[in-house]
Amino acid sequence: MNQMNNVDRFQKILKLRTIFKSLSQLSWNIAQLEKRYPVDALTNEEIDGLYHAYVDYGKWLKKINNELKGELNVKKK
Repeated sequence: MNQMNNVDRFQKILKLRTIFKSLSQLSWNIAQLEKRYPVDALTNEEIDGLYHAYVDYGKWLKKINNELKGELNVKKK
């Protein structure tokens, strides 16, 4: 029985790790976007594109947050 608890705990750690790696990837993507398209040098068309990219990243962040909440709200065994 104790082995099963260790396996379950390890599985939960892997899920949390995946969530945090997704957050890290999101952060990296934003940094790359900012390097490639500095706000002060953009055309109006590029500003619109940047806005839509940030909206998409916001949706991704919301998904990450929901996944994290789901993992943290799981009842302890």
